[in-house]
Amino acid sequence: MKNSGDNVFDPKPLGDGEADLIERFLNSNDFTANTRRAFAQDLGKFSHWFTQANREPFRISRVTTRDVSDFRDHLRRD
Repeated sequence: MKNSGDNVFDPKPLGDGEADLIERFLNSNDFTANTRRAFAQDLGKFSHWFTQANREPFRISRVTTRDVSDFRDHLRRD
């Protein structure tokens, strides 16, 4: 990402290559800068929640439907 402030994954434990995978996704689409930031912030929140809830580094391949459902419930409660 161009702005280091946009990289919300730095302090989060990520699996190998996850940040690169996410950046490639963002770069391969014609998203506006605001959309890219929104994606990054939302993924940052989700990855932070995921690492706390599952006690493992965030890996996209490990995300389940239940994780997404539980995260949505978490957002509704907090």
